[in-house]
Amino acid sequence: MASIQISAASLSFIASLVVAVSIGSVGLRDGPYKRIIFSLSVADIMQSFGMIVGPFAPPASATQALWSIGNQTTCSAQGTIFMFGGCMFIMNSVFLSFYYLCKIKRANDGMMTDAMFSARYEWKIHTFNILLSLAITITGLSLRTFNSAPTGTTCLFAAFPTGCWQDPDIECYEPISTYAAYMGTLHISVTSLCFLGIIVCMGLILWHVAARNKIMKAMLTTSVPGTTTSEQD
Repeated sequence: MASIQISAASLSFIASLVVAVSIGSVGLRDGPYKRIIFSLSVADIMQSFGMIVGPFAPPASATQALWSIGNQTTCSAQGTIFMFGGCMFIMNSVFLSFYYLCKIKRANDGMMTDAMFSARYEWKIHTFNILLSLAITITGLSLRTFNSAPTGTTCLFAAFPTGCWQDPDIECYEPISTYAAYMGTLHISVTSLCFLGIIVCMGLILWHVAARNKIMKAMLTTSVPGTTTSEQD
């Protein structure tokens, strides 16, 4: 599992780094699309880096973490980077879907230029994404809920000591374990809402495109007889 995780995360890290450097080298003033992609790439860099170092970050005393060489500090640091990047990535994915929805829905009437989108939505959503991601990670860090996961390949919101939720012979340390359950539920809830947001945006895009195609077909159908009559005259 650790080998597969590191290999996949390394590919993702390199790809996102190339995209971020490419966009950053030409500047971020070319429109909201490039800024969203840049933010998405930076978030994936952080998330992928957290997965790369994940097998090594847990405390060396964690028996299920076979490659661990760290301590509680390295575990908390890795968990913070991974969680912040993960939250930013999924929320920026929703942001990108929303951007496409606005552009496609209002493209024909010219009512949603990049400048208007930036003024109305972009910086507000960027700020919200950053603040919410920071709130989740800082809260988890302050409550000491970043601990080695049962898989031993990363540090997440997990009970302490490791495996106490799975093994009845190990007593969970309170209140850390309870806090970890709350933080895990919060993270799952945010992720689920983001996935729902993506589905809603994609559904609205499909509905809008289908509706416009239906209108265009109706217009073409009604225009054909008129054109034929004109040609006959």
